[in-house]
Amino acid sequence: MGKGLKLCGSIDRIKVVDMKKRIIRIQDFKTDADIHETKYQLVDSPFYALTQGTAPKLGKELLDCHWLQLSFYAFILQRAGWTVEGLDIYWVNGEKLANGENPWEEFSHDVIDITNVIVGEE
Repeated sequence: MGKGLKLCGSIDRIKVVDMKKRIIRIQDFKTDADIHETKYQLVDSPFYALTQGTAPKLGKELLDCHWLQLSFYAFILQRAGWTVEGLDIYWVNGEKLANGENPWEEFSHDVIDITNVIVGEE
């Protein structure tokens, strides 16, 4: 990789699994109205092939778009020498909240390799 990358982001929470081995999980809190809403990536999106295309690796929900966001953070931390064990999203379900139930729902996913999207084909 000959060029430097200028990347940044803001992570809600990093869970340290093993500090000595530099293993972490990336965690995020979401308050979307409906995390299962179907979102369609724009055709010219660099992530289009992952969520649409001919052989998508992800679904088409808003939740799937969030996995791409957290995988971007993982890419940055992996370049800094951390092992990212996985991704977690905690979502406030508005219906449950309105009914007086525990509104938090947890979702977990493996890190998605988005290297080619960020640095391009080499």
